[in-house]
Amino acid sequence: MRQEYQFQSEEEKELRGAALQLDDSWVNSTKDLKYGPKVSKDVVRVRNIGETYNLAEAKKGTGHGTWEIVFGSSDSNKVNEKNTLEPRTDHNGKIILSDIYDRKPIYLNKALQLVLPGLTQKEKEVPYQID
Repeated sequence: MRQEYQFQSEEEKELRGAALQLDDSWVNSTKDLKYGPKVSKDVVRVRNIGETYNLAEAKKGTGHGTWEIVFGSSDSNKVNEKNTLEPRTDHNGKIILSDIYDRKPIYLNKALQLVLPGLTQKEKEVPYQID
């Protein structure tokens, strides 16, 4: 996996020093999981733009077919991975529902984080993104 550009606002102001952090990885497929690639169980912190990060490795005789690498999971996953999702709530403790996805609850996945060093200059009320 590789990040080619730093997070930036629509006005192309970079969020210098920002790093994407990925944790609680596992593989999923319609195939038997014993044939899956081995995923890194280390926390992956993508901090160097343009650097390639190895997320999984398949030994001879494994990894054939289509596999997805998943970061975090719900409590309903079938492979007993720990739940990393928690519902987002408003200041009154009420679960926030999505206006886009049929009023379904919005969740925070604790396995995915955007890490910002304390000295990072942040623009208030500006959404950052990667192209």
